[in-house]
Amino acid sequence: MIDAGTILQMLRMEHHITRHELAKQFGTTYETIKKIEDNNGNVPDEWLIYLYNNYDLSPEELYLLEYISDMPDVDNTEVTHTYKGYTAIARGRHSFSIRRADGIEVMHTSSRSKKVMTTADMENAIDSFLLLLTAFDTPEDNV
Repeated sequence: MIDAGTILQMLRMEHHITRHELAKQFGTTYETIKKIEDNNGNVPDEWLIYLYNNYDLSPEELYLLEYISDMPDVDNTEVTHTYKGYTAIARGRHSFSIRRADGIEVMHTSSRSKKVMTTADMENAIDSFLLLLTAFDTPEDNV
């Protein structure tokens, strides 16, 4: 199993941050960062929360942080937008769903690439969903 020190190192390297820069951000020393990354110390939860809240992390990186830490979902905002008879709903940092006019959920994901969904993003998601529907709505004799 991957430990928190290895994940901290992976995130640091992926985002082109030196140990000196990370130490400065966390108010610690280079040696402390090195010790933790070499699996000789624990990663404080505050550090993980800082990375979670302040870096543009991929869905996979967010998942790893949530896996190794009891990450609080401090962002419980909800944004909705109705377009072409469908309602897009973005909740918190990850959840995104599309509902039909009758309220039936037709698509849901618990990870999305954008933390903040704009109206245009939601309309693009609905257009993409509708395009997928038409792509798979062909008569069998035309296949």
